[in-house]
Amino acid sequence: MSRHTSTSISTCAARLGVWVHEVSHLLRDHHGRGDRVAAERGPTGPGERLRMNIAADFEINDDVYGDGLVRPEGAVEPRALGLPEGEFMEGYLRRFRLGPYTQSMVWLDCGSGADGLEREWELGPDGANGLSPQARDAVRFRVAQGINARPGNAPPRVSVVVDTSGSVSDAELGSALLEVAAIVRAVGGRRDLVGVLSCDAAAQAVHGLCHAGGIALVGGGGTDLRTGFAAALRARPRPDVVVVLTDGQTPWPDARPPCRTVMGLFPRAGSSGTGDEDDPDHVPDAPPEWARVVAIG
Repeated sequence: MSRHTSTSISTCAARLGVWVHEVSHLLRDHHGRGDRVAAERGPTGPGERLRMNIAADFEINDDVYGDGLVRPEGAVEPRALGLPEGEFMEGYLRRFRLGPYTQSMVWLDCGSGADGLEREWELGPDGANGLSPQARDAVRFRVAQGINARPGNAPPRVSVVVDTSGSVSDAELGSALLEVAAIVRAVGGRRDLVGVLSCDAAAQAVHGLCHAGGIALVGGGGTDLRTGFAAALRARPRPDVVVVLTDGQTPWPDARPPCRTVMGLFPRAGSSGTGDEDDPDHVPDAPPEWARVVAIG
């Protein structure tokens, strides 16, 4: 192999890494998520959009490279700011501000795909149009089809902790079951990769879905989902992701679990969780910053 050929291959590999990075912004909906963060948290100026770009890059770069995909030169990583890996953009945004430590990152500009703010240079000399919402969804759908057709040999294992305390209604438990079904679809229909456990004040055993005729959700007492976290992390093999479906009326673990964590909250008017049944004025603690929080229902 000539030196020229070797250099060309290296250049193509580096470009491929850049393309995967930019497409990952689209696949992870950093455009829409950036707009929602701006609407919820207030400031939307250039500095805040730069922070969104940095946080979105952290989310991508800490897990997308490897297995033959070359990391582009200058790709920023969470460890550059002393931050842990495995978090989402929203979590990283809570952990840093612009300052001396981010000075080397001010050049970052991945375009509207990273933060939802269009740039003039994206239109090109011929006035090319950006993707419509329908076209963006179509790209995500085609990529999902490709992943399901060729799932690889290292899919993520998911443990789902379902809050079955007395404050959770039957309708909400039904929503939890729908979420479990959606998770199974997200891992390509691999029921063997998803475990479910019930938790009120104590956790039940983790049950796989392979041979189960249904999911038994047992509980009805008080709530302490810390026991659910502990039981999920004791499972072998250990999960790559823990999903917690809850009304939020619970103590939370003091430390971030050693895997990605998503908390699905059943909606409650006026707070991020529900009031104590014995004290209607009680407002529960908000979920910790290290978890990604989504609304259910």
